[in-house]
Amino acid sequence: MRRRSYLVAGVSMTAAMLAGCLGDDGDATDPEDVLDQLWTAWDDGDTDTFVALFHPDGPYRATIEEEIDAADGDEETPPQQADSWEIISRNVIEEADEEIIIEEIYRMDFPEEPEWEFTDRYTLRYHDGELLIWDIDSIDWEEV
Repeated sequence: MRRRSYLVAGVSMTAAMLAGCLGDDGDATDPEDVLDQLWTAWDDGDTDTFVALFHPDGPYRATIEEEIDAADGDEETPPQQADSWEIISRNVIEEADEEIIIEEIYRMDFPEEPEWEFTDRYTLRYHDGELLIWDIDSIDWEEV
């Protein structure tokens, strides 16, 4: 069963996706845009954008960079491996001047595997005027 790799990948993805290069399509101050960019980068395998969406001083930035370098582009991300995936819900659960916390629930359906539902909590902080992912906590995951 590839459950462990999916869970590790889910945690890693969540952690890695929101670093610093937000591009021109989104609003660097809108947390929903940041998370949309994270998922798009992850689904497209755009590791540069994925890493850039993480705050450079956050706890996951260096780890994400190391994991991506170690993979050397040889592995598909879970969204690329999945038959389908979707965001079920996304809610701001705390908002302060310097920090925003969003809880997101998403599902992934993998070939020949059960469908999984994940709940992650993203902490976003500003860096040079851009809202970036500071931390990601995996709150829950379960087979659906």
